[in-house]
Amino acid sequence: MALEDAVLLARLLAEKTDIATVFQKFDKIRRPRIETFFKYAETSGNLRRETGPWRQWLKEWGMWIMLKIIPESWSSAPFDYDIITLGLDTPN
Repeated sequence: MALEDAVLLARLLAEKTDIATVFQKFDKIRRPRIETFFKYAETSGNLRRETGPWRQWLKEWGMWIMLKIIPESWSSAPFDYDIITLGLDTPN
């Protein structure tokens, strides 16, 4: 995500606007994606804390098996985001 931030900042800075406007646009565009990943990480961390070691081990093996079974298109959704083609006027 740091590379996404760098690419987006470069694109916004290329517009030759003032720095305050650049960072306002940057925040407007990036905040929804950052908050989504933050919620995923928070949920994952909470589940890990509430799970004992054996149950965690079983969950990790179960996830590994599921990732081998489910179609790749289902698990690739978070990676379909393309910062290069993202419109600079609307947050996604």
